[in-house]
Amino acid sequence: MIKKNLYAEQLSYGCKRQNCLKAFCRKIENPNLLDEISAILCDYDDIFLCENTNKLVNGDISLHKYKFKENQCINLLIHYLDLFKIDKNKSYEDNNVDDLILYSPYNSNFNDNMDLVKDKQPLKNITNTHLENGMYDLNISNNEEEKHFFCNYFNKNKWSSKEYYLISGVVHILIKKYKDCPFYTLGLLILRLYSIVSMYSCTDLQKLTVIFQISTDIFKSNTKRCNFKKIESEKDQTISNLINVTFDDQNRDAKQVFMKSENGFETQKGDGSFIEHSSTELYVNDCKQNLEVNKYYICFNEELFNKNDLFRLIVNMRKTLNRFSDTNIRENKRLELMLNIFYLMFEFNENLQVVQYKKFYLNQFCLRMNFKEEYKFFRTKGKSILSYSFILPVYLKAEVLKSENNDLMKTSLQDSFFRSLFEGHIEPYLFITVNRENIYSESLKILLKIRFEDMHKQLRITFKNEEGVDSGGIRKEYFQLLSHEIKHDNSLFIIAENIIWLKNDCLDFDKYYCIGKILGIALYNNVVLNIPFPSFFFKKLLNKKTTFNDLKEIDHSLYLSLSKLKKLSAKEIENLELTFTVIYTTTTGEVKSYNLDKRNREIKVTKANLHSFINKYSDFILNKLIKKQFNAIKEGFYFVINKNILTPVNSKELEKIILGSNNLNVDEIKSTTSYSGYKNDSTIIKYFWEIFESYSKKMKKKLIQFITGHDRIPIAGAGSLKLVIMKNGCDTERLPSSQTCFNTLLLPEYSSKEKLEGKLRTALEMTAGFFLL
Repeated sequence: MIKKNLYAEQLSYGCKRQNCLKAFCRKIENPNLLDEISAILCDYDDIFLCENTNKLVNGDISLHKYKFKENQCINLLIHYLDLFKIDKNKSYEDNNVDDLILYSPYNSNFNDNMDLVKDKQPLKNITNTHLENGMYDLNISNNEEEKHFFCNYFNKNKWSSKEYYLISGVVHILIKKYKDCPFYTLGLLILRLYSIVSMYSCTDLQKLTVIFQISTDIFKSNTKRCNFKKIESEKDQTISNLINVTFDDQNRDAKQVFMKSENGFETQKGDGSFIEHSSTELYVNDCKQNLEVNKYYICFNEELFNKNDLFRLIVNMRKTLNRFSDTNIRENKRLELMLNIFYLMFEFNENLQVVQYKKFYLNQFCLRMNFKEEYKFFRTKGKSILSYSFILPVYLKAEVLKSENNDLMKTSLQDSFFRSLFEGHIEPYLFITVNRENIYSESLKILLKIRFEDMHKQLRITFKNEEGVDSGGIRKEYFQLLSHEIKHDNSLFIIAENIIWLKNDCLDFDKYYCIGKILGIALYNNVVLNIPFPSFFFKKLLNKKTTFNDLKEIDHSLYLSLSKLKKLSAKEIENLELTFTVIYTTTTGEVKSYNLDKRNREIKVTKANLHSFINKYSDFILNKLIKKQFNAIKEGFYFVINKNILTPVNSKELEKIILGSNNLNVDEIKSTTSYSGYKNDSTIIKYFWEIFESYSKKMKKKLIQFITGHDRIPIAGAGSLKLVIMKNGCDTERLPSSQTCFNTLLLPEYSSKEKLEGKLRTALEMTAGFFLL
């Protein structure tokens, strides 16, 4: 009873000891929970009182009599404290928090620092009971059922507040143990437990520093100490889909369990509530099967860091960061360190592709971020959330690019003004004046001659013999018309699989060069294009490697044929008598041959070299065959765009930013539309939305183009269009008109739905140009 009272006092008032581990002295306000925890700890005598926890870690307390009592969470701690012994004759370097924080993306030497971490020699174990390089045998028994004793407990679907408190305490003690003996297996155990309690455990900098160091120690040794299988089979693809589903499951019951703390993120109230972790059915005493079907599952007997471990860490770290209320990285060191840990996970995942890049987006966190404030520090190379570009949803990355381009435009405008004072009049804008009927040919001639210093000026478009000042609307229409002409230019492109691709025998490199400039100018001026390039086009634009899978975008039949080769036996491949010399047809119909292996023209394809043959064949089609043509496009693109500003985006994101989206969501558009002279329940407005919803996809795109100037949806989604429907007089015979630069539809109050529908249809059929009637 005395011991229980001592524990109750410790849990009620906390501990102010300077060297306290903060394991089982964190304050508990709920009296029922306090009583439960006190009773559990009391069963272990006084070893978890604050004055004894350091003795416990140092191995000064015999643990034999405490093994395998009722509480499995404490059992795990006792078992592993007894397993990992400290060599008191060996000293270990203590990590400095400030030094470790240097490993972050905002630091100019970040990549160099990360190389140092990766090249660091693996930690060596210094006991006599170890496996090689600090790796222990984690099995607690040779019996198959008994050896997964902890696995069955720590893979529950729900956790109570009591269990969260205990697991967090266990993690705190093991972190102290790791600082004294930094063994790989102990670090792996800590990461597995931390993935359960990351939302409110290890909130102080010292413990987070150790978590960061463990992450670097494990991730740097990925080839020797990790077990990752590539997803290829249908079964594995099902597992991959399960990953995506689980990721979007945003901690359903968390609101009942967590509250905001002084540390800047949510902590547990301790009211006995439960939090669900995974809804996937588990197989009792079958860790191998569970690891296959449930990416949330952790096996404590796995001696290597595996994709389940990485997945669970990513999921829970994402949830934790999304709950941060304070997004100021300059003042919140905890946030900074946790983002650095998350970045390590991202870098590790980049090579292994356990989850998609979008699963690192912190949507909720970014909604609370002050973008203007963060951009101010970002552009001056200070600490900023924007430096952690991997957490930014693509619409925010587009906003960063837009802001950087706007800064360049302002600089160019100021430069033109000051130069005019000394050199005479200098055009502050890039003016392009073309005839609507010859828009493509005239644009190419103009773009070919434009000087570099003019490319960073804001674009102004004028159509010959037409009125209208370009406040954005004419510019959008200009690029829509150019997009149409480009995708129908059969001198440069062929149409394959509903996309366009470069002609392998076209030598008009100047035109390709101008196409690259058009892409760059559109991106620089924040205008969406509608050119159906394949996705891997943007990989190449960012100098990323293409893969065999990219081939199916432009030649699906060849992709299938090469894929079928993988399923053949060695004898069947030999009977085909294939060599590394391939036959291809140019776009003009000329048949040619190409040797994929320059060392040996007669080399035959075998089962052993089939993988090399397929990769070289796809590389030839995707890259070598159109190398000169694509290089001309890339040269034109980077004549306009600074390569450095594209560093935060990947190829998929760049594709979305340049080409926008084809997904028209009427409800989303309707929800963000505002009205001038009308109300949302006005009769004419009801008629308008009924007509809009009844349109085919093609007609919907026409109407959007009529109002906004382009038929693609911006990267931020349909709601970002923010249409305005303005009253333009009473019943009349005039057609509806638009102000595309302001996304505004000027709509007369027609007398009937039929009349409105007829007038809209007529206006859409005359969609080229402005209708100021």
